[in-house]
Amino acid sequence: MNGQELHARLAAANPVHVADLGDSGATTQSAMRLQHIISQPTSRRGRTRRGFVLPSLLGVVATVAAAILVPALLTPATGPQQTIAVSGPAHEILFAAAERVPKARTTGRYWRTTGMVEQLVYRNHAGNHYLLRLSTPKDSLAPRDKRDGVSYLNFNIGGTRIRPVTAADAAAYRRDGSPRDNENGAIGVQVPGPPDALEIAGTGFGEGDPRLLPTDPDRMRPAMLGWLHGHVDTPARTNAYLFLEAAKLLDPEGMPPSPALRVALYRMLGGLPGVRSLGTVRDPLGRPAIGVALTDVSAQYGTLDWQLLISPTSDMLLATRAVVLQHGAANPYATPGMVQYLNLVQSAGWTNTKPPA
Repeated sequence: MNGQELHARLAAANPVHVADLGDSGATTQSAMRLQHIISQPTSRRGRTRRGFVLPSLLGVVATVAAAILVPALLTPATGPQQTIAVSGPAHEILFAAAERVPKARTTGRYWRTTGMVEQLVYRNHAGNHYLLRLSTPKDSLAPRDKRDGVSYLNFNIGGTRIRPVTAADAAAYRRDGSPRDNENGAIGVQVPGPPDALEIAGTGFGEGDPRLLPTDPDRMRPAMLGWLHGHVDTPARTNAYLFLEAAKLLDPEGMPPSPALRVALYRMLGGLPGVRSLGTVRDPLGRPAIGVALTDVSAQYGTLDWQLLISPTSDMLLATRAVVLQHGAANPYATPGMVQYLNLVQSAGWTNTKPPA
């Protein structure tokens, strides 16, 4: 794939225009400049921070009782208006996000998140071949004090929404009997457990303790790669691994990392070669976002453009998604611009309201 083809596919995958966002003139001009900047490898900058305490999840409880989330997830949310103008290549966007990290953690009794995981699934049944988009609601809760109960992460598999991707997929889906999730055993669509980005990318799985990570970005990089030793071979695509592992740690699901760790993660991301700016875009819920991306080749899913969509007014990671640039063996009918994987945060924050049992 030559450079022009790559840029054409990326443009198709990110059709949002800055003029659609309704920002101020200065911010719009800055964002327009951002959309044409491709960052070059830069030196990493960072400072040593003090340690932190990150409570671990005490338990994971699976349930299908969260179907109430579905209507809210399908309704575009009103996001914060952009109040700052970010300029420069991708690493400066990420450094700006680091500067927006609150200096102290705001606390309540519970940290609560809601969101959705979306995946593209290829189905071949009775001679019918088609792509489906599976959208699974999720929510999580983490009490600050162990006396308030245990943490949980709930994927509402029973509330998964099944949608054919194209008109041709819809026709093949109807010919196949429009099967629902797990309907009639093997005949129905088997809804897989929602994966995370590392599984889709096939870059390995980190099992280290985030509490032991140094908060100097230069030291964090080898420390995160050290998590792989003794579990899997160190991936050849180390930049993709670090990009997606950092996104996983920045995801507000569960108890959020300390401010010092969030700052270091954003600064480490800003020093990765190949990370580039998407400029000002909208996330899948219509909220304004600042995007950065890294292109990687997956053994199963072909060439994917991994994108992080960050709130323009805070350090919140709104979404992680993988946009198909060229399909692979596991998604043979995917075309450039289709979203192979999406992890979307609808809401996240502290609350003092005790959730229902």
